[in-house]
Amino acid sequence: MLIATLLLATVDVLTFHNDSLRTGWNSAETRLTQATVSSSQFGVRATLAVDGNVYAQPLYVHGAMILGATHNVLIVATENDSVYAFDADTGATLWHTSFIDPTRGITAAPGGTCKQIQPWVGISSTPAIDRATQRIYVVAKTERTAGSKVIDANTLHALSLATGQDAVPPVLITGSARLSDGSRVRFDQTLDRNRPGLLLSRGNVYVGMGSNCDDDGDAVHGWVFAYRARSLKRVAVFNTTTDVARIYLATLWQSTYGLAADQNGSVYFATGNGAFDAYPSGNNYGDSVLRLSETLRVQDYFRPYYLPIQSDDDLGSGGVMLLPPQPGSFPNEAVVAGKHGAIELMDRDHLGEYTPSGPDHVLFELPYPGSVYGGPAYFADALGTFVYYAIGPESLQAYALTTSPPALTLSSLTATEFPFGGTIPSVSSNGTRPGTGIVWAVVRARYTGPSSTPLMLAAFDADDLSRQLFAGPFGVWQNPQGFPMLTPTIADGKVFVGGSATVTVFALGVRSSRLFSAPRRSQ
Repeated sequence: MLIATLLLATVDVLTFHNDSLRTGWNSAETRLTQATVSSSQFGVRATLAVDGNVYAQPLYVHGAMILGATHNVLIVATENDSVYAFDADTGATLWHTSFIDPTRGITAAPGGTCKQIQPWVGISSTPAIDRATQRIYVVAKTERTAGSKVIDANTLHALSLATGQDAVPPVLITGSARLSDGSRVRFDQTLDRNRPGLLLSRGNVYVGMGSNCDDDGDAVHGWVFAYRARSLKRVAVFNTTTDVARIYLATLWQSTYGLAADQNGSVYFATGNGAFDAYPSGNNYGDSVLRLSETLRVQDYFRPYYLPIQSDDDLGSGGVMLLPPQPGSFPNEAVVAGKHGAIELMDRDHLGEYTPSGPDHVLFELPYPGSVYGGPAYFADALGTFVYYAIGPESLQAYALTTSPPALTLSSLTATEFPFGGTIPSVSSNGTRPGTGIVWAVVRARYTGPSSTPLMLAAFDADDLSRQLFAGPFGVWQNPQGFPMLTPTIADGKVFVGGSATVTVFALGVRSSRLFSAPRRSQ
């Protein structure tokens, strides 16, 4: 069993799901406990207004210097291409940066035919913050109209945490790859978009690119770009499908779950449906988990043997979570699950590659009825080591991890159901102290079209999910068919959750009557 002190104890949340492993665990939360998180003591304390829908996870910086004073800072990115810095304690807007200018014909990109992100596609992925350099890395998608010409752009920015201004000149994300027939394919600014959370690892920023659903599948590829964090100089490009097979895709979306990295700097992610011929010797990696080097060279991969080529059962609807070091013969493990109906527990030193007739060379495979969108969270205490998955359209489930032999066993589940699309849980605790482990998750309205059903933040005992501690409504999602993965951020006794043009702040204490408003810019 892992001891919580192996995780970095911090109240900062500087990246998607707290760390580059993507555990989603804040092990330094001292105020929110199973005893204090109840309807009588805990609830909505403020609502922060922003100028667009918030798909990206809010980020939190404890004790940062902004405008000559020390603040606990909440960073929020919107689909209207804005980034906000709020004082997390008072709700005051510290700065607001917008990448659009409608007077010059520059807007966020329209959502298009795909219902998942509507009505605008601006900043969908969770940014990454480098506390040492005081920079926020963010990718914005914009569209500029000049007469009859429409130009899309995916741009990487390094913003100053203190001011919100570009610390170095931003860069247009560009690149190309050589296909097996000798021709070159170039990254498409219009068809591709950045959805997986950004990864900041060993001085590089990694950006994963996906498609607008499966639109233009015969033209779209999956891409990963690596940039030097200090200069934004591009250092590597990886394309997931470079063999000519008349079907491409294998894009990166992971339902916003971030790219992951291990202690050696290797980068992990899962691809969606698309061409596959890596076995025996090709370079197409549809429905695969990949491990790349820092310079984006393929080190290893895994693909379930039973997935048909180009089915919609894509593995890449979920992301890869790397487990902290485990005892036993396999210290370096990872999990992934998607639409294909199984949780895969992998040895990340030997992912398993592909076995045409099976069985898969993984440590353990646990089938389930349903689908996973997004990914899991992780927690360990005296009662066990747990991996939490929302298996839609059913419950949030806790799986106990054992190491000899490696296995995942259903331990507990919620009575609360999570509709189609599920949820991405987060965890908080005060180390491994009994009575402090809490699993947090957002419950959305059912996938039935426009709805006035409020979103709900729910909290559960991390050792027994059947014990619900709290459930409270906090707003209506304007595009319920988009099943956004609204990932809670827990820090310093507060829980921050994105929504439709708002971020809601939950905390202990007396309810605030204030609605904190931020500047709006309409499209």
